Amino acid sequence: MAARSESIEYQTTIVGAAYLVKGILARLRFVSVIDETLRSQPDIETTYGTLSQVIVANRLTFQPMPLYKLAE
Repeated sequence: MAARSESIEYQTTIVGAAYLVKGILARLRFVSVIDETLRSQPDIETTYGTLSQVIVANRLTFQPMPLYKLAE
C-alpha cells in the first residue's frame, strides 16, 4: 500500500523576544503586583509597574538597550 503525501503549507512569523516576555509578565500579573505594592505612583502618565515591565523586557531581550536609551 502506497503512503499518501499531503502538501502542507506553513507561514513563519517572527516574534520579538520582548513580545514573549510581555506575555509571561502578564501571566504573572507583574504590573498589577508592583502597582498594588507601591501605592504612591509618579506624577507621570504611567505607573511603576509599567516602567518595571519595560525595563525587565528590555533586559531579557537578545539585544538590550542601555538604560539611558530606554526613552527612545
